[in-house]
Amino acid sequence: HFNELYDLSDRILLLSPHYLPLIQRMNEFLSKKTGYIYNPNTYTLQQELPKKKSKEIIVVGRCHKSKRVDRLLKVWDSLWREFPDWHLTIIGDGPEKENLIRLSANLKLGNITFTGFQDPISYYQQAYIICMTSDFEGFPMVLVEAMQFGCVPIVFESFESVRDTVLPGITGEIVKPFNLKEYREKLTKLMKYDNYREELSVAAFEHVKQFDISNIVEQWEHLLHSL
Repeated sequence: HFNELYDLSDRILLLSPHYLPLIQRMNEFLSKKTGYIYNPNTYTLQQELPKKKSKEIIVVGRCHKSKRVDRLLKVWDSLWREFPDWHLTIIGDGPEKENLIRLSANLKLGNITFTGFQDPISYYQQAYIICMTSDFEGFPMVLVEAMQFGCVPIVFESFESVRDTVLPGITGEIVKPFNLKEYREKLTKLMKYDNYREELSVAAFEHVKQFDISNIVEQWEHLLHSL
């Protein structure tokens, strides 16, 4: 199969340079034709950060088992009373939504809203923090979209490409899979220390400019002309 793939391909592209070692381990010969180009951010490039953010934490995406939003609800159970001025919003529909609502009710969580499917832009504009607790991801564009509005991500290191967007302590926070205690501690730090959160917000905004569609199209044009 690897030989066929090699013979049929001029170039094999991955979504992240962090997946290249996996291909090399699978087949060193195949890796000679393998490169990467990021998925583009199709949102209009933001020229400046939103002028006013609120103490809002968001989750954006389909409510699916693999997203494991239940992990965040368990973390929120130990935080919402300590930080009564913060609010958690779950944006998205899916097969797990009703189960998550039931879990929230069973835990008697406060300061939490389930919006269902919504255009997330207004939430990106107002939220300070975006959470991801997935079992795995490929290259989640939701992080790029949110970061260009200055949302600070906190994510489990459950997929190789996480470090393309989240630079620990610079553009966001990375947590060992699936350590809820560490997740709580790092989320607490983001909520508690305004200056630290602001620094990460500005760095996140600058970092994801590289994923703008104009930059990605240029890379595709260069690749296609080289074939």
